[in-house]
Amino acid sequence: MSKDFSKTYTKRALTIHQQIELLEKRGLIINDREEVSHYLQHIGYYHLSTYFKIFQDDNIFIQNTSFEDVLKVYRFDKRLRLVFQNTLEMIEKSFRANLSNHLSIKYDNPFYLTEGPQKENFTPLLQSAIKKSKEPFLDYYKNTYSNSYPPIWMLIQIISWGELLHMYNFLERDDKQSIAKKYGY
Repeated sequence: MSKDFSKTYTKRALTIHQQIELLEKRGLIINDREEVSHYLQHIGYYHLSTYFKIFQDDNIFIQNTSFEDVLKVYRFDKRLRLVFQNTLEMIEKSFRANLSNHLSIKYDNPFYLTEGPQKENFTPLLQSAIKKSKEPFLDYYKNTYSNSYPPIWMLIQIISWGELLHMYNFLERDDKQSIAKKYGY
């Protein structure tokens, strides 16, 4: 399906007052205009529009929908995201620590420079991470030690989650199994 680029976007920005009028025109019950104004200023109409849609049918609010109803869903979503974010951060930190511990103890440093699949898969990834990193501990390492490459336990802290999983995917089977055992797999 090809896109039709002949259509021009024509919606104009609305003031907070105009946004409130539009919401009321569409049937949203607003009990406290000042409160709604506050949320529109600090969260934004466009961000809240995702939550408005839950209570709308063809841009018209379902009967008896209030701004408080929308705000309850927004707040629930925010709390749920924080719970997931906290949990995922704990999982990521644990995985980083276990991967780092395993690789640091089992292999000589810098093992990722030795011949084999790890060299062709890890070395470019880690070199790129070193170049991009603005971590003070890495600057300190570079300015203090003559070694060309930092130890793996430092590097694991600067790579992204995706890069970390990429690294794990290229480990030998027994390395993967050893790390997985720590999680009951």
